[in-house]
Amino acid sequence: MVHSEVVGILSEFRPLALYVEEYDSIANLGQLQYFNTCIDNKDDIALRPFKVNKGVDSDTPALFVSALGTAPLPTNYKQFLPMESLTYIYNGVQVKVEPVDDNTFDYRKNHPTETPTKRYPIYCVQSDYIKFLPKNLQYVNFQYLKKPDWVHMNVTNTHGYAEYTATGSVEFEWNDASMVYIIQEMLNLMGIPATLEQLNNIKNKVKSQT
Repeated sequence: MVHSEVVGILSEFRPLALYVEEYDSIANLGQLQYFNTCIDNKDDIALRPFKVNKGVDSDTPALFVSALGTAPLPTNYKQFLPMESLTYIYNGVQVKVEPVDDNTFDYRKNHPTETPTKRYPIYCVQSDYIKFLPKNLQYVNFQYLKKPDWVHMNVTNTHGYAEYTATGSVEFEWNDASMVYIIQEMLNLMGIPATLEQLNNIKNKVKSQT
């Protein structure tokens, strides 16, 4: 759903007098709130556009683990989610790298019987990198959720008033079903109550006019 359609739905509730910066702010806050709700609810279908695979199971390179046992986090990584998965190929078999917290990581590092091995590796996420034990894994497959792109509606003034243009705009990545919830969040932020039934009816009306 492009920004002009979103604005069309919002306008059905109140004539809009928003600056682009205000619209962008409300749009991004609305999608962030919905994103976090989807994470809490483990809504796999809604979150599908944000799933990223790095490694042998896709066309993207795996995480490279340095000799220090660390790998930088992708810049678009959404921190501390229960849906991430790291795997490693050991003797031709894909094994799961176990997530642990800092205390467990340090405890097991030098433990005589629980020291991680290539067959049973562990990892711990830091602020901008991941640390692994053992350190010599080299390549690790990483499935994670990326942050939604920061959306932006670009406008031109060629006809004497602000008009949406796709060129220079950053559109929403969500499917139309999810966009209804995001628009509801946006309206809530503007102090305007709206039901999902209302929004779906207006969405279909706006879609038929475009």
